Amino acid sequence: MQYLARQYEILFPRLPYLVRLALNLMLLPIILVWAMPRALWRLSKAHSSIGDTGIPVPEVEDGQFELDTKTRDEIAHEPAAMFRMRGLAGTEKWPAFLTQMARWDAVNASVEGQPLTYVGTRAARWAQLTFLEENDDCYGMAASELPLASIEKLEMAFAEHHRDPRLAAMLARAHEEMAWARRGGDYADAVTSDGWHGFEMHLERANEVLADFDVQKETSFLLASVTHTVALSSEWEDAACDAVFQRCLALNPRCWVTMRERAFHLLPRWGGDYERLEIAARQAMADTSELGAAAYAAFYLGVLDRDEGTLFYCDPALFAEGLADMATAEQDDQVFVNGLIEAVIGIVTPTASLFGGSGDVDINERRAAFGNAADALLKDHFHCHVTDVWTSAPQEVWNIVATAYATELEAGCTIRLTHAGGAQITQPAPE
Repeated sequence: MQYLARQYEILFPRLPYLVRLALNLMLLPIILVWAMPRALWRLSKAHSSIGDTGIPVPEVEDGQFELDTKTRDEIAHEPAAMFRMRGLAGTEKWPAFLTQMARWDAVNASVEGQPLTYVGTRAARWAQLTFLEENDDCYGMAASELPLASIEKLEMAFAEHHRDPRLAAMLARAHEEMAWARRGGDYADAVTSDGWHGFEMHLERANEVLADFDVQKETSFLLASVTHTVALSSEWEDAACDAVFQRCLALNPRCWVTMRERAFHLLPRWGGDYERLEIAARQAMADTSELGAAAYAAFYLGVLDRDEGTLFYCDPALFAEGLADMATAEQDDQVFVNGLIEAVIGIVTPTASLFGGSGDVDINERRAAFGNAADALLKDHFHCHVTDVWTSAPQEVWNIVATAYATELEAGCTIRLTHAGGAQITQPAPE
């Protein structure tokens, strides 16, 4: 379906609604007579080609394979940090809040593959964030529908601490988020005039808040990363966006979230193209060479599950290498590693689609090319199953992990994976 949508956009890019409606009515007979039967045939063919998607699990003796199970709360620091920062923000103890943010920012403290300052930023706008996550992001909301308490508190705090770059970043981020809530996530020609007004108003305030800070001189990564987010949403000139992105890399080479945002805005749907995305991913990898290919993987993690066309540009071997480098950079944080593996499983899982892939290459064959990436992560970096990171059932995860160790299990090895002890493989006793 994504392939059809891309071809449609190429033929009729952003035409007015009435013009597109007329074109749709003209094309309807062709769709009914030719396209729909062909699509149904392709769907049937795709289903038959997938076959049994169950994982071939090796036979395991009792006690031969042990997988430790944890929850996020048991091994992660984010929930505790979030609780403390929400308390400080809720009681408006801003000096203590900002002091903690400055400490985290100074050393690029991170948890689960993201800066701890992001945790603080979410804590400061908790009510707003919770409301927006519970609502459809495609639906542009009226101003009267949105909770304003978080922004009002931040505005009052900023009036008192207007030179603090982290507080400026939090306020700008809250306005950028509200801008998209007012606009909605639909295509531009489906946004209402009220939605555009709210979008522009909140982005204008976000840019105004950031205007007094020179991101190239400030040492706050949080300020740089939020400026990058606002720059993308505000459609700054390419050179200005590039400069802010380079500053983010200089301040924190492990800025995975910023890399994913950058990649997403390089997709064709936002006026970019796949070649630019590939070039940008490789350039980021070169700019962060101390992390190996991590940046390359981070770029594509932001888009492989959103646009099938990216599968045909991403280098599977380099992507797998980059995932391993990301896990190493985060010191095998098990919440982070579990999240990486689940994301890769989603990318490689075969799909049955109405329309073909790119050219003569079948989309599921291309997905299969990325299959080794998950196995490498499982064997080298995975130590325990963090249950609330996965959408798959525990037994399915057990099957996935056991299959990665199929060779060792079939050879009679005993395998024990624990959060505390890592992967422990015991060879079978000689006969």
